[in-house]
Amino acid sequence: MSISANFPHQLALLVIALQTDKLPICEHLEDPTEKSLVASLMTYMNNRDFRTPITIARKTLGEQIRVKRSTLFTKLRSLKEKGLLQDVTGEKPIRFTDKAIALMQLEWTKQADRWKEKNKGGKERTPNFKVGRSSFPADLVPLINRGITESQMRGLMCEAKKAGRKLQTVLQQFEEVLSKYEGKVLFLVTRSILRNPDKYLKSAKNANFGLSLASHDHQMLASAADNATCILHAGEQLKLIDNVWHFADAKTEGMLKPITLEAVAALRARMRDLVSAYVSAHPDFVVRHDATLGISSYVDLDASNDTLCAYRTIHHRSGEQKTLMTPWHAAYSALPYAARTILPDGPVRDRRIGKLLIFRGIRYLVDTIDNTVAMLRVLTGKNAGRYCNLPVHELNNPEVQWERS
Repeated sequence: MSISANFPHQLALLVIALQTDKLPICEHLEDPTEKSLVASLMTYMNNRDFRTPITIARKTLGEQIRVKRSTLFTKLRSLKEKGLLQDVTGEKPIRFTDKAIALMQLEWTKQADRWKEKNKGGKERTPNFKVGRSSFPADLVPLINRGITESQMRGLMCEAKKAGRKLQTVLQQFEEVLSKYEGKVLFLVTRSILRNPDKYLKSAKNANFGLSLASHDHQMLASAADNATCILHAGEQLKLIDNVWHFADAKTEGMLKPITLEAVAALRARMRDLVSAYVSAHPDFVVRHDATLGISSYVDLDASNDTLCAYRTIHHRSGEQKTLMTPWHAAYSALPYAARTILPDGPVRDRRIGKLLIFRGIRYLVDTIDNTVAMLRVLTGKNAGRYCNLPVHELNNPEVQWERS
């Protein structure tokens, strides 16, 4: 679907074309209900990014197309199975897929694509296409499709003329950089490239530079970034930028640069030291307690090494013991919250932190103890996974049964 500055007009044309079976997407729709559903969802697209999540409530959507709740969900599922709709990760909103957008192109866009294909490799003059009151080369259709408006396109053409460059050539040269952006941001970045291309040449050159890390190192760095207060020293930063981990310290003069093997090893060592300090103070610390399988896991410092932590597993019924090697960040993540967020030289903690107990038929994990209040994580029952507060003196209640932890 192509978008111009006169977006309401273009949207009206889309809906009319859909209702008159003149859009390719109609071939994928089984009945009028699916067509009405697509038409209703199309009205929630906007001229900045037509793949922006659609957050309309399902009840409202059902009322608009006048179908029952069960029918609505059946049709939504059908469109997802056809690859026309997709869920937004971790959220209820939905959005059109790239396949659906390609099937909702207006005729003038397809005509520009056909002219481009016809003249491919030839010397004929590239045809123009019209957006609003302006005409542009067909090579620039991708910009319009990604949210550039008519006025913004005219501005880019003027910038290219001032720089003495061809806009199509710039788009091809910086395709890897521009492919990350859409809408207004795409316009601003393209304009900046036309004004100062050398800056983006360096950025493009460094974009692919980054240390090749194993999956467990990526997870370790993610854990370190989430617990920066404890892991990172003053003046240090750790960020994931374009799927490449960047690190800043005194050696980089405080500037974020792709992380080195030396920095990865240093962060792993800090995590290892924190786990070792905690396990030394709490030798009976349980990494995992699986009631279903009857297995408990403990950290074995003697069997651990610089890069891997040893888990000593004990089967409650058979008494069988095994030692499994795993990255240090796994043991670090298993530490109680208080142990992960305070510095190693912090105040001495209550030894009951991190232990398991049963109180009135419910299992708890002691997460933190602050003065007179203990924070417990509920492990069983309908409130499993939640936290509750308990006066510290209640931990000495005869009804409390402590498990080995």
